[in-house]
Amino acid sequence: MIRNIILATLIICSQFLPTVNLSLAQAPNEKATYVGAGKCKQCHKDIYKGWKSTMHPYKFQQAAPANIVGDFSRNNSFEADGETTIMFEKNKEYFITTTGPDNKEHTYKIGYVIGGFWKQLY
Repeated sequence: MIRNIILATLIICSQFLPTVNLSLAQAPNEKATYVGAGKCKQCHKDIYKGWKSTMHPYKFQQAAPANIVGDFSRNNSFEADGETTIMFEKNKEYFITTTGPDNKEHTYKIGYVIGGFWKQLY
């Protein structure tokens, strides 16, 4: 009997709940690209200001001279597990030559860096 009272109460109360009209979001553009954090500042000034005062803005950046920690100017190389990796700069762009997943040597252009200051991934 208590179950019936609870069920009846829920049914009656549900009549007064607001109706929510959900529409499907537009599918993302397949050609979308990273627009940079500065774009967020236009609508979210306070959040952007707080974020900018932390170390987070420096964790994912485009590979540019101001953002690269490693020394690519000397064709640095290092060896690990019997494989040699070479870091170098060419025409103001950054590259790493190393063994790829197919066990052959490949040269990869660095588009973005993760991290900064004392530790950075390419």
